[in-house]
Amino acid sequence: MQPLGPVTRAVLATWVALWVIGFLSALAGPGIAAWLALDSAAILDGRLAALPTVLSYALVHDPYGILHVLLNGLMFFWWAPEVEILWRRGRMVNFLLIAALAGAGANLLLSALAPAAFGAPVLGGSGLVSAVLAAHAAVYPGRVLNLLVLRCRLITFFLVLVALDLLWLIADLAGRADGVAQEVHLAGALTGWLWAGGFWRRGVDHRLGGGLAAKWRAWREGRRQRREAGEEAELDRILAKIGREGIGALTPAERAFLDRRSKRRKR
Repeated sequence: MQPLGPVTRAVLATWVALWVIGFLSALAGPGIAAWLALDSAAILDGRLAALPTVLSYALVHDPYGILHVLLNGLMFFWWAPEVEILWRRGRMVNFLLIAALAGAGANLLLSALAPAAFGAPVLGGSGLVSAVLAAHAAVYPGRVLNLLVLRCRLITFFLVLVALDLLWLIADLAGRADGVAQEVHLAGALTGWLWAGGFWRRGVDHRLGGGLAAKWRAWREGRRQRREAGEEAELDRILAKIGREGIGALTPAERAFLDRRSKRRKR
């Protein structure tokens, strides 16, 4: 077990503190959880005062459901510390902010499409838990988990949870909502997977890389090198043709290619 980093400690402390405050304030009225929960209906109605809830919802939990905050806190305690070691403070904070915004965006989209099924207020840090778990599964897919009487690879555990969330999301779309924001879980999982470059980690370095931006730059650089190699081969072919047949034998396309190469060299 890795020591808790400052970001992990701050998230856990905030969850506990806001749960206690939410519980006490809910005894006298709606409580702070009701004010900080993501209210997609209010945002879609254009109420600007509700905009901060696209982030604050991930910090509060059901004031009368202690298991909600305990389970999220326990899983975050398990998965977040090692992620924070690999992604230091700035990147870790950005990662969690993007995961929270992704969950809010998924809920807003589905609320706009199916308000009856997804229009209820959303609260809880499950999306952040899904994000750090997904990052772990992308980086260390072969790790073995001991789940009481069951042992399985981390990637298997992660994919099973994603599959269950997808099934329950389908149930939500069919009007069988169970009160759990599956779309927030899935958006968090997708954020963590993409941020850790999960689609490119197949038998390669398992250290956390630069995520999507680094992979995009590497792909562009590879494409540039292949294009330049192709142009050099074409130039060699044309020069060999000139040596055999003379410049008058060149086609218009070959002359245009030489003109482009000449102008590029002058720059």
